[in-house]
Amino acid sequence: MRTEDLIHFCAPGRLIIGNGSRHQLPQLLARLGYRSGVLVTDAFFAEKTPWVKEYTEAAERLGISTIIYAGGLPDPTTGLCDEATAVLRDQLAGKQPDHVIALGGGSNIDLAKALTLTLPQGRPIAEFAGDIGGCRPLPLIALPTTSGTGSEATPGAILLDPANATKIAVMDNALRPQIALIDPEFTYTCPPRVTADAGIDAFTHAIESFLTLDSALFERAGNPDPGYSGRSPLTMLFARESMRLCFAWMERAYQQGDDTEARVGMAYASIYAALSYGTAGLNAGHGIAYAVAGQTH
Repeated sequence: MRTEDLIHFCAPGRLIIGNGSRHQLPQLLARLGYRSGVLVTDAFFAEKTPWVKEYTEAAERLGISTIIYAGGLPDPTTGLCDEATAVLRDQLAGKQPDHVIALGGGSNIDLAKALTLTLPQGRPIAEFAGDIGGCRPLPLIALPTTSGTGSEATPGAILLDPANATKIAVMDNALRPQIALIDPEFTYTCPPRVTADAGIDAFTHAIESFLTLDSALFERAGNPDPGYSGRSPLTMLFARESMRLCFAWMERAYQQGDDTEARVGMAYASIYAALSYGTAGLNAGHGIAYAVAGQTH
């Protein structure tokens, strides 16, 4: 504890971690009163895995209808979000969904976050860049399929603006998922390159948030509900454990994709890093990446 700390810690409304935990999601959503949803994913997960069909059939039996959008792409653009908004609003035919589910890596989760803002009124996502202006997004449920981006626990959606090839952020604590469900079984078939890239991402999140400005020094610009608010012993606790887990399990997960213990270890490393940087913020590495990644993907 440090008496000068100014802690403003935010996390998903519910955090669920465990092998096979995806199977309890329909019952949980029914218990919470959800009845009409949109599931955002990509063609691979919709067509090559049983996960989407398993969920929609189980949800349907409990009275929850779901529209599938499988047009997710790596590094989603503002244009893709606006196109998806138009397609989904046409399918919804004036009906308002009461939740959005994201299944996939950080790109699919970021697209779903953006859609929670654009679906209600059909407004272009560019209108929400930087600050969502008090808008209330649809509740989001995030199911990450990689161990790295941490988007399931953070207040931002990162999109590529094709006009200037730069990544932009749509930020607000209201964009944090109401439910973050981490089922390590989703990651068991991740190819080695994706496993490595995602693991390094998690490790970088932990390092940067561990070394960022202290909460007492972090500039909040008078915002009473900042998305990022600097490091504290609380965020550093998560970052430290994430780094330890990355050292213990990342190489094994990369070299032996069927090593379930390593996969679970990296799932925890990723969410712990996200719980750290999702409040503390990051550092120069990610700041530079907004411009670089827009050019290099």
